[in-house]
Amino acid sequence: MSVSKNIIVKKCQEAGLSFWLASQVALEIDTLPETNKAITNKIAKVLSELSPDAAKQFDDYHSIKVRTSRNTLESFDRSFITRSLIKETRLPRITAMEIAQEIEDDIRRLQLKDISSPLIREMANVMLLDKRLTTYKTRYTRAGLPVYDISKIIEEQKQSPIEMTTGFGQAMLREYTLTRVLPFNIAQSHLNADLFIHNLDNFPTCPESIQNDLRPFLRHGVRIHGIPSTGPPKHAQVVASHAARVLLTSKQYLGKGAGFDFFNIFISPYLEKKSDKDIEQIAQVFLYELSNSQQNPDAFTINLDNEVPDFLKKEHAPVPGSKAPYSHYSEEARKFKDALVKAFIQGDYEAKPFNHPRICIKHRRIKKPETELQKGIYYLKQESNESMLAGNVLSGRETRSLRSGTMQSVSLNVLKHVLKSQDENALYDELARDMKAAVEIMRIKKDVMQDRLYKDKTLGFLTQAYDNEEYIRFNNFQNIISYYGLQETAEYYGDSKIIGRILRFSKKHLREFTKDTEINVQLGLVEDPECLSHFENSNRREGLNKSISTSIGNHEEMQQYFPAGKCLETSDKEMVNNKKINFLKII
Repeated sequence: MSVSKNIIVKKCQEAGLSFWLASQVALEIDTLPETNKAITNKIAKVLSELSPDAAKQFDDYHSIKVRTSRNTLESFDRSFITRSLIKETRLPRITAMEIAQEIEDDIRRLQLKDISSPLIREMANVMLLDKRLTTYKTRYTRAGLPVYDISKIIEEQKQSPIEMTTGFGQAMLREYTLTRVLPFNIAQSHLNADLFIHNLDNFPTCPESIQNDLRPFLRHGVRIHGIPSTGPPKHAQVVASHAARVLLTSKQYLGKGAGFDFFNIFISPYLEKKSDKDIEQIAQVFLYELSNSQQNPDAFTINLDNEVPDFLKKEHAPVPGSKAPYSHYSEEARKFKDALVKAFIQGDYEAKPFNHPRICIKHRRIKKPETELQKGIYYLKQESNESMLAGNVLSGRETRSLRSGTMQSVSLNVLKHVLKSQDENALYDELARDMKAAVEIMRIKKDVMQDRLYKDKTLGFLTQAYDNEEYIRFNNFQNIISYYGLQETAEYYGDSKIIGRILRFSKKHLREFTKDTEINVQLGLVEDPECLSHFENSNRREGLNKSISTSIGNHEEMQQYFPAGKCLETSDKEMVNNKKINFLKII
C-alpha cells in the first residue's frame, strides 16, 4: 500500500502527539500495511524507538476496543458513530459529528478500554434525548433483551432450544414493531393496554393466516422455493402428502395459521374405487404428516363439507384421464370426511390425541345430532359460504375466502374504558378512538405487506403464480377487531342490552372508518391468553381489579354481530341446528 503521510499524521495527532513528532513518524515509514490495525501497530513500533512516553500515550489512545454487533473486536473510531447516526436516523452531519465527539470524550474521561457497540448506542440515545431529538432517538433505539432476562429464560427453559431461539427473535421483532413500524401514539395504546395488537412479532413480516386452495397444487404439482418440486399427483396417498407439505410450508410464511377449505371435495376424485380401509389409511397419512410439527393449536385448520357446494358441482376435477365434475364424487367426499374425523378422534397408535389440525365440518342441517356429532370437532353452517381459519370464521364466497385469510387482528379493552368512563356516551367516545386506531394499524399492516410481497419479495409462497394468476388474493384478506370484557360490561351497567348497543355502534363507525380505505374489517372475538393477561395486568395496575373474559353473554342473540365468528362451545348437540347459532364446537 502506497504511503499516505496524512494517515500517519492524523493517527498521531488524534492521540495528542505534536505535529513535529507525527511528521517524524511519517518520515520513518515508507509503506503502510493493508489493515487499519496493522497501520496502528506499525506507528506504535516506530514511536517506541523515537519516544517511549509518546508510544505509551499513542497506545493508550488507540487501545480502546469495541465489541461490535458482528461479533468482532475493533479499535474505537468515532467516525463509525457519525456514519451510523446519519445512515440510521438521517441526522444532520454536523449534529452527528458533535454527538460522536461527545461520546468519545466521555469514553476517554471514564478511561474505558473495552466497550460494546450497544453501550455506545445507548450513550448516543442519551445525548439525543438531552438535545430533545426524540424522533431520532426512536429511530436509533436498539431492539433486544437485557442479558439478565436472557439468562433467566435459558436457565428456566421449558421449551426446546429451537423454540427458545425463536422466542428471542420474536421478542426483538415485537420491540422493533413498536419502535420503528408503528406511530408513537399507537404503540402507547398497545403498551397502555387500551388495545392489543395480536401477533406483534409477525406484524412487519407476514399476514396472520391464509385459507389455501388445493386445486393449483393438484393441477401443477408442488413448486415451492426451497423444497424439491413435484409433478401433479396421480394417487390419493401422494395427494395427502402434498397437501400436508403445502400446509407446513405455507405456515412458514404466516404468523398464526394455515388452512384448507373444501378439503374432502378436492381430494375425493382420487378416492374413486378405493376401499373404506384404504380411505382411512390415506386420512391417517395426512394426520401423521401434520402432527410431526410443533405448532400452536390454531396452526392448521381443515374444513370439510357434508355436501358438494353448488359452485363446485360442475367444475371438472384435475384427475388424469377423467373429465367428471366434483358432483360425481360426492360419495367419496363423504367417506373421506368420515374417515378423517374417525382417525382424528381415535388418535395415534397409542390412542394419544392428534395436536393438529382443527377440523371444521360445514353443514346445512345435521339430521341426527346425537349420533353424527363428535367431541372436539367444529361445526359451521354451509349456506353462509364461510369457513373456519385459525380459530375464527373467514367470511365471503369462494372467490373471497380461498387464497385469502386474515391480515391482522386487534382487540379492544372494553372493560377498562367502562370502569374509567363517567357514562355510556364517554365509553362510546373511547371505543371510537380505539377503533380508529385499530383501522390505522390495519392500514399500516397492509402497506407493510405490500412491501414484503412485491418490493422485498420475502413471501415467495404467497406470490407464486399458477395459470398466470398470483396465488394469493391480496385485496380479499380480512382484518378482525375483537372485544374483551363485553359480558363484564353488561354486569357493570346491570343491562344485558348494552352489548348489542356497543356492537351496533361499532359496526356503524367501522363503515365510516373504512369507506375510503379498501380495508375489509370484521367484528369478531380472538381468544388469546397473552392478550387477556396483558389487559388484566394493566387494569390491575390502574386499580381496576376485575377479571375479563371473551364471553358475549346470550350467544343466540349476540352471534349475529360477529361475522368473523364467536364459537359456542357446548355439549348440547341439538344446538347445532339452532337457526341463530352459526358456529359451534362440541365439548
